[in-house]
Amino acid sequence: MRCAVILAAGGSGTRLGAEVPKAFVPLAGKPLIAWSAGAMRTVRAMSQLIVAAPPGFEAGVREFLGACEVASGGTRRQDSVAEALKIVGADIDLVAVHDAARPLVAAEDVERTLAAAEACGAAILIHTPNPVLPNAETQRGPHLESYVAAVREVAVETSAILVDQYAAFTEYAQKSNLHYLMNDALHPNEYGHRFKANLLFQTLGIHDPESTVCRLFIPR
Repeated sequence: MRCAVILAAGGSGTRLGAEVPKAFVPLAGKPLIAWSAGAMRTVRAMSQLIVAAPPGFEAGVREFLGACEVASGGTRRQDSVAEALKIVGADIDLVAVHDAARPLVAAEDVERTLAAAEACGAAILIHTPNPVLPNAETQRGPHLESYVAAVREVAVETSAILVDQYAAFTEYAQKSNLHYLMNDALHPNEYGHRFKANLLFQTLGIHDPESTVCRLFIPR
């Protein structure tokens, strides 16, 4: 099996308040995209790395990552991925798409997803959003439950792996204070992201309560 990996790196970083696109924000001395690319390069089946870069940052991608292929990103993420798909090699069997600004991806998770895709033709990991704080967000809040229901329905219809963040955060709120996990009305804080990571590990069956990551403090 030969796999192409597309790193979607076109995010602007506006919500982060960053001066550079999100994938280029530094973490521990390297941009986020470098961490993501490093993990993908250890995926055994990977034979082609393609980066959908923000227009004007194509040279920066090559500077940080070295040998890779670069597509100019579009207005939306789906446009960026579509441009990257145009340069996937003819000898590629499967394509994996990853958000370049999510640097904690593990090669093992990618390989498990590829194995599932090879077995059934495709494999999708989708998640519901976390809830918003009560009475704090009027634009999306009223529509969130119907959106969550639609995501769950898609997961059932497509046999996708579902990480139900909405259900987990809601259950947490019944036992504790949801504000502990939130940075603002919409976005989780550090503890909220730890909570999400643990949920992902549990869903994938790789949660290890003895590991350093899984033992990080989450307020209860």
